[in-house]
Amino acid sequence: MIRVDRITVVEQARSPPACAIQSQFLSAVVLIVALTLPSTGYGDQLLYIEATDCAACQQFNVEVAPHYGQSGFGTGLPMIRIDLVEWHAGTHPAGTCVSSPVHGTPTFIYLKACEELDRISGYSSAELFWMALERMRNAAIDHEAS
Repeated sequence: MIRVDRITVVEQARSPPACAIQSQFLSAVVLIVALTLPSTGYGDQLLYIEATDCAACQQFNVEVAPHYGQSGFGTGLPMIRIDLVEWHAGTHPAGTCVSSPVHGTPTFIYLKACEELDRISGYSSAELFWMALERMRNAAIDHEAS
C-alpha cells in the first residue's frame, strides 16, 4: 500500500500545475493570433487562399504544403492558409491589406507590412511554384532596396 502511495506522489510531482498548462495554452493562442494578423511588425507573409473543392489546392497540399515550413521560405515567409469562403466573407484580418479581389484558387499573395507585393494565381507543379516564389522573393528584396 505504501508503494502505491509513492507512485501516486511521484506522478503528481511530475504533473505540471494547472496554471502552467493555462500559461502554455495562452502563449499558443497569442502566437496563432500573431501569425494570422496582417504584417505589421511580424515580417513578410504568404497568404494561401484555398477552397476545399479545388483540385489544384489538393495537389498543392500534397506536393508542397507539408514541406513548406522546412523550406528556405518557411521561416522568413510564413504561409497563412485561408479558406476562400472566409476570405470572401471579409472575416480574415489580412483582407484589408489586399487591394485586388481573389477570383480563383489557389491564390498565393506575398504581403509585406500589409502591402501586397505580388501574387501567384493557380498551381500546376511544385517546380513552377518554387520558381515563382523565388521570383516573388527577389521582387520583394528589390522593393526594399528602392
